[in-house]
Amino acid sequence: MPLHALLVLDRERLRTEHAQFGRLVVALTANGCRVTVVRPDPPFGDDHPADRPIGLEQSVSYPEACAPWLRRTRLQELLEHFDRDAPDLVWAAGQKAWPIATGLAAGLERPIVVQVDGHQEARGVRRVARALPIAGLIAPTRPLADILERQHPKAELELVAPGIAITEREESLRRRDEDGPLAMTILGSSEGKGHYRALFEALSNLRDTGPGARFVLELRPGANQRIWRQVRRFDLADLTTVVSEPVRMQRLLAATDLVLRPVPEHRVRPIILEAMAMGTSVVSVQEPWLDYLGPNQGTTLLPRPSTSSWEEALTPLMLDSELRAANGTRAREAMVKGHRSSERAQAIESLFTRVVGEDPITMPEG
Repeated sequence: MPLHALLVLDRERLRTEHAQFGRLVVALTANGCRVTVVRPDPPFGDDHPADRPIGLEQSVSYPEACAPWLRRTRLQELLEHFDRDAPDLVWAAGQKAWPIATGLAAGLERPIVVQVDGHQEARGVRRVARALPIAGLIAPTRPLADILERQHPKAELELVAPGIAITEREESLRRRDEDGPLAMTILGSSEGKGHYRALFEALSNLRDTGPGARFVLELRPGANQRIWRQVRRFDLADLTTVVSEPVRMQRLLAATDLVLRPVPEHRVRPIILEAMAMGTSVVSVQEPWLDYLGPNQGTTLLPRPSTSSWEEALTPLMLDSELRAANGTRAREAMVKGHRSSERAQAIESLFTRVVGEDPITMPEG
């Protein structure tokens, strides 16, 4: 029988990494690994991409918000669902999925594998270990793998670089030199007013540099007023369009002239990888946990998040289309070399096999 993995996702991971998990599940299925997805309910609505099936998924839902006195009942209902079709392991992705994943692993007496996407999760995964032993860990970068290896030396660990689909460069989405202002995507958590202020002041000072620029700014719900006041303060409102769900237009945003990251988020953002794969130059504050951002990968890293640093980094890129193209080429080559979805599936399948043994776990009779 093929190995059967139960993938438990939380809402944030489903929202931001739906496409990545979709490709991963398809690749695992092609390799003979069966995946059942446990996803949060209710759906996002309004034709959100995350409401679509994940690969060839068989799916079960769990309530995202549940009264404390109903949690045991909800968990029991899930356990009964898998009573005659238990998985070989439980695979948890997203901090808010940890409680339901640990409950399922304990109730089904199956090992748990935790996939970590950033520094906060790497430091917090000890909460899972307090509930039951962690059998396996998936880390997206070497620095995060080092943290997990120190904290959980008995767990099987797999370093699995975040995977994306490597397609042909879509030149049709690119501007031509005569098209006018540059297009810049500003992605971030909408937290850290000082970081945003430094970037906005620099963009205001560079307003008339080269061909000029237009901006698409990610603003999370609830943060709009705080950050938008700074946009107005630096006279950028007429140049800026706001989006709250970049995943809805990921291909278009990834194909802009520059992607700017003003605030460290310490976690993987698939849209950044998609942009790099499309040959887009990235300018970012330093992210010590993300080893796929650096000069060798075409990323311009700021030594400090100040106005002057942003101006020094952006001025040559705004004036020199060949420099932008060269950085974009290095970024794409790095993605082609180390971030293919197919290689990611093979690494995860190898981890699963080590966790459960060469043969899938058989169900007891009765």
